[in-house]
Amino acid sequence: MEIHLQIPAERWCVTKWEFFRFIEEVRRLWKQGLLPNSAELPNPKHHLHAYGPNLYQVNTHYVKPVTLAAGGMSYALMKHPKGLICHVFVSHAWSEGVFELGNHVRSAWPRGLRLRNIYCCLLANPQNLDIESMLDCHPLESPFAKAMQCASHVVVSPNDTVSIYQRLWCVYEIFLATEWKKICVIPAKPPASRLCSMIKWTCLFPTILGGMIGCGWAIVIQAMQQPHSVHARVADGILCACIAAVVFTCLIDVVILTRAFWLEASCIRSSMFRAVRSGLQVLSALCIAPWFVLPCRSPPAVYDKLLHYGVPLAVWGAAAAAAVRDAVTELENAEIQRQASFLSFEGLEFARCSSTADESRIRGAIAEREEDVIMSIQVLKSAGAHNHAIRQAHTRGLDITGSGNNHTAVRLVSGIMPWWVICLVEEMGAAHVWDVACACPSDVWIYTFALIIFLSAGGMICGAFFWMRKGPIWVNLVIHTCTILGFFVDAMPYGVAGVQGWQEFHRLPVFLRMAHAEPPASCPSFLTWWFAVPMRPCVALLALGLAWLGPAAMQMFLLRRRSPSMQDLTDLESNGSSRSVPC
Repeated sequence: MEIHLQIPAERWCVTKWEFFRFIEEVRRLWKQGLLPNSAELPNPKHHLHAYGPNLYQVNTHYVKPVTLAAGGMSYALMKHPKGLICHVFVSHAWSEGVFELGNHVRSAWPRGLRLRNIYCCLLANPQNLDIESMLDCHPLESPFAKAMQCASHVVVSPNDTVSIYQRLWCVYEIFLATEWKKICVIPAKPPASRLCSMIKWTCLFPTILGGMIGCGWAIVIQAMQQPHSVHARVADGILCACIAAVVFTCLIDVVILTRAFWLEASCIRSSMFRAVRSGLQVLSALCIAPWFVLPCRSPPAVYDKLLHYGVPLAVWGAAAAAAVRDAVTELENAEIQRQASFLSFEGLEFARCSSTADESRIRGAIAEREEDVIMSIQVLKSAGAHNHAIRQAHTRGLDITGSGNNHTAVRLVSGIMPWWVICLVEEMGAAHVWDVACACPSDVWIYTFALIIFLSAGGMICGAFFWMRKGPIWVNLVIHTCTILGFFVDAMPYGVAGVQGWQEFHRLPVFLRMAHAEPPASCPSFLTWWFAVPMRPCVALLALGLAWLGPAAMQMFLLRRRSPSMQDLTDLESNGSSRSVPC
């Protein structure tokens, strides 16, 4: 007990890698049959690979013997006698399978914030000592409260054996997390098997189908001994239709993101979007093989050939990225709903504690705040996360479903990156298409503009990771804002040129390289040139500024319909920010 009196409770932690190694060590012993099921607390899922022994059994057969042999301290202080400061607090029930707990922590761990230390009561508390004497104090002075006070995030681990909010200590933990404005998250990452299956049917199958048809078409073209003009026109027409459809579906996305119209995003995405984007992948993949066998009229410059042959690949990539994004988002929202179904809370009178004294003290601490606890749990279940801004948005009656989803990798890949990469390619294409005879700036200026776009896109991604520490709702705002501006900066030149007629539309860099027919010899109008060349770096700098300056500078941009508006969140943050209480 002496070492636990010397080292404060907020330092009773292990690193996340040590936590996962602990899980794997338990798995090894479990496979050897050294962690048997118990008659007192039987675990019906003890034999299942995804669940394994519950924490009671792990404590009895592994943690207690190992720590007793080391001197009786906790597992955490056995590993680190001087302790590690708490970064992430885990709220869980001991009836949960230890392998399930490990998967939940891995799934919900806040990424990109350099958080490394975890407080888990199984490993933090000295299991061989009198823990009840350590808890014989006001709940605010308990080791749990002191550890949470230093943590920035709370990982809530649901399970289908028992709701953690039937345990009074877990109820008190969500109460403290609300009071101290911590960021609470539940695991939303879908199982790898379901993710692979969804990607297979939404991306791989349409691509293979289109590719097989395209290979047959390419064989026919090679076998024919006549001019390929008809095939070239068909390929050009299909890709133009695909580009128009991609732009249309992305325009619907933008409408949903900005809430310009009262649309049901879930209905559109689940039916029309899935069919359209699968069809786009089939058609764009169908054109890849013929595109490579049709004669190319482009000059022999390497860039020209890359741009020409990259068009069908780029169209397919845009359709596939959008399809994967929608599929992953759908799976993540379904996983949030599944995990939320295990977080039932029927009221304080139904929550229990193993210690009568602890139960009395906790009930006294939160007796007048039961409504706050109920609201916090409702927000967590609906959004998949809880922080001050999401909670207040829920109070105002806004729909927050899924707005706490904090898995940003797919959104970065399918949101920010594609649009700004296309923007970069089109900017560089202007240097090869519009020469000095068109009274355009020199290539040095155009490449300078392209460099600005490249650096700005990198800065947007860095800004997204920076705002992750403020909570998932903020990083989603950054991604949505940069995606909207990326779509705008790519689509606007085509809209401006289209208004002036098809010939003007055909003078744009990508379409000039895409078509197999000879392009018009005249130069673009000043309006088309301005929107296609100097406007893009200006908007890129605007997006970079919005990504870094944060909520106060993004009041005109809104989240998707089911999330609170930026103005709402900015107003709320003036009343209190999501920050950690200093240790």
